[in-house]
Amino acid sequence: MLPFLDQRINKIDLIHAFSYPDLGIEDDSISAVEYLDYRVVINEKTKLDLISQYKTNNIDSAYNERIIKIENGIEIDDDSFYQKDAGKIKIGFVGRWAHEKRPELFLQIAKNVIPNFPNAQFEMLGTGMKSNKKSIDSAGVLFLGEVTNKDSLKEIYKNMTFLLITSSREGFPMVIMEAMAHGVVPITTNVGGITEHIVNDENGIVIDDTDEQIIVEKFTASIVELIMNNNYREKIAQNAYLYAHNNFQIQKFSDSYKKLLFRQTDLKNEHIF
Repeated sequence: MLPFLDQRINKIDLIHAFSYPDLGIEDDSISAVEYLDYRVVINEKTKLDLISQYKTNNIDSAYNERIIKIENGIEIDDDSFYQKDAGKIKIGFVGRWAHEKRPELFLQIAKNVIPNFPNAQFEMLGTGMKSNKKSIDSAGVLFLGEVTNKDSLKEIYKNMTFLLITSSREGFPMVIMEAMAHGVVPITTNVGGITEHIVNDENGIVIDDTDEQIIVEKFTASIVELIMNNNYREKIAQNAYLYAHNNFQIQKFSDSYKKLLFRQTDLKNEHIF
């Protein structure tokens, strides 16, 4: 359709992350590059992936200037940081049951931790999980359902100690932003643009590896270390909270999209993103 649209119409697409290793729409979109006014990405990793793709396919580097990074943002309340109850460790998986999210790794981690820490409660909430409830229950994990109410989700984050991201690929998950804004420590695989915001041992824990069994072992070891060391856990939780409040506010996100969609400025010549 793109070649037939009036040139006065703004033509923009949005990419969160390349779907390695099985590329689909990323490769299909190569023929559309010349017709798109801008391509929005949510992190530097995806921008570099597009630039690399252009080079591989002999696309003029001038089109690199049409790639605009606009990071996601969330509404953050002005709640002050408060310490979690050290006697009630809650470890969450928030999202959908999907292949790339690897929820089965979360269940394996729960099986490793729960026998030694009976005060640790593992919780899952999101879509596509009802058909896997038997596996969730057998791992000793509490299924909270599909939580869509904003206040209910906020209450869950307030009581959550750790958020686990076991994914094989990501852009930058909104759930990390939401959790960190409530002082939750993110423990995550090193995928997508996550390390553009999460610094290991500072405002979260980043797990480097590709072998799933080793990943499970590293997650388990990190959780145990954090549970055993209150000061270490509190330091990272406070840093996560402060980082979220300083970097994830919705206003910058909204302003950037307004400027893009209404062309109030020449985006190619201004470093506003």
